[in-house]
Amino acid sequence: MRTLEQMAIRVCKNINLPPASAYTSNKIYEYLNSRYRKIYYHQFWPKTCGIYRINIPVNVSDFSMPKFIGTILRIVNETTGDVMFLIDVAAYADKCIALQSSFRTFFEMESDIPTGTKLGTSNVFAQPISASKLSVVSTSTNDNSSGTIPKIFIRGRDANQHIVSEVVSVNGTTPVTTTNTYLYVDAITKSLGNSTVATSSGVISLNAPVNTNQGTTLIADLDIWETSPEYERVKLEESVTTDSYISVAAQRRFVPFLNTADVPIFDMEDALVAGATADSWREQEKMDNAQIWEGLFQEEMKTLLRRNMEGSGNAQICIPMGRA
Repeated sequence: MRTLEQMAIRVCKNINLPPASAYTSNKIYEYLNSRYRKIYYHQFWPKTCGIYRINIPVNVSDFSMPKFIGTILRIVNETTGDVMFLIDVAAYADKCIALQSSFRTFFEMESDIPTGTKLGTSNVFAQPISASKLSVVSTSTNDNSSGTIPKIFIRGRDANQHIVSEVVSVNGTTPVTTTNTYLYVDAITKSLGNSTVATSSGVISLNAPVNTNQGTTLIADLDIWETSPEYERVKLEESVTTDSYISVAAQRRFVPFLNTADVPIFDMEDALVAGATADSWREQEKMDNAQIWEGLFQEEMKTLLRRNMEGSGNAQICIPMGRA
C-alpha cells in the first residue's frame, strides 16, 4: 500500500499543484486524514474489528476499556458463555440522583467505584491504590531536554481531598517522580507549559506504585498524537462471581495518519485520493471539479464494500455468540 506522502503526491497531480508545497503538508494531509476517518467509520470493516480478552476480578462490575477499543459489538463471559451487557450511563446517573441528594455530584455518588473514577469518558485508566507520588516516563529517549521536551500537566486530589496540580518535564525513558502525592487524578494534559501543545516522540505513561515492594500500575498513557488521554469506563449489568475473562468483540479506535510514511489499515488508496481531491477542489471553489471527484469517491466506496464482503463476508462473523 502507498504511504500518506505518496497519496498526497497523487492528489497534487489531480489539482495541478507541485507536491513540495505548504498546501500539501497542511491541507492535503488534512483532507486525506478526514477521508480516512470517514471510510474507517463507514461500517464495521473486518480488518478494523477484533476480539479482545479483559480480566475482570470477582465482584467487580465496572472497569476501563483499553484505549484501542472503540465501538463494542458484543461481550461474552468466557467462563459461563453468557452474553453480558453494559448499563446505560445516563439512566444509571438518573437512578443515583433519585436515590441520593441532587446537590451531590455523580462523581461523589458513585459509591460502587471507591477509587473515584467516574463512568463514561475519563482521562485515566485506573487510580492509585493509595495516596502516593506518581512517575512519568516515555518510551522514547528523544523526549528529553535535547529533544521534543514535552511537559505533562497533572491535576487531582491528595489524601486530604485538597486539589493539587503540577507540570512535570519528561526525561526520556528515565522515570520522573511528581512533587505532589495523589489519591486520585482527574486531568492529564501534554503541553509545553504554555498555550503551545507539544508532540512527543514516544508514548508517555503516568504510573503509580502498587506498594513499596512491587512494581507500578498504569494510571494513564498519552499516545504520540494525543493532547490528553481518553478512556471509556463502563459498568456491566451484573458483577462476575469469580475471577473471569470476558471476550470483547469491538471495532478498534481510529488512529489518524501521523507520519508521511504511514499507510491505511487496509487498501483504500483510490478512495482516499478521490475524496481528498474533491475536498481540495471544493476549497478552491471549483465545484464542477469537486463534484466529479466526489462521484469517483462514491464509486470507490462501492468497490471497497464489494471487495470486503466478497473477501471476508460480514464483520459479524468475528463476534463470539455466547449463550443468550
